Amino acid sequence: MTMTPAEKAYQDWVDIGDNRYGSVHRDAFIAGYEKGYVTGNQAAVQSRVTKFIDAHMKPWVGLTDEEWRDLYVLHHDRQGFSTKDYGKAIEAKLKEKNSCPGSTSAS
Repeated sequence: MTMTPAEKAYQDWVDIGDNRYGSVHRDAFIAGYEKGYVTGNQAAVQSRVTKFIDAHMKPWVGLTDEEWRDLYVLHHDRQGFSTKDYGKAIEAKLKEKNSCPGSTSAS
């Protein structure tokens, strides 16, 4: 018969005769073990996720007045001005300034 990790822990506890906590009903032991196991794993995963996010997040960086001016001049002082091209140029500049190191993004 295959035992779950909780059942194995209970059996190990019974086998060594650890009576420091008095008699504990098997089902109560297993429920407590499983709750602690799940809670511990959830805490560990959340900690890793939080550390990853903190390591990869950086504040949003907007365009400087000079960058706005350069983009405006580049796209407005020519024949065949296109608002779509102007918007794409702004979008590209913001992506460049706000991309995470090592990330690749499809356009």
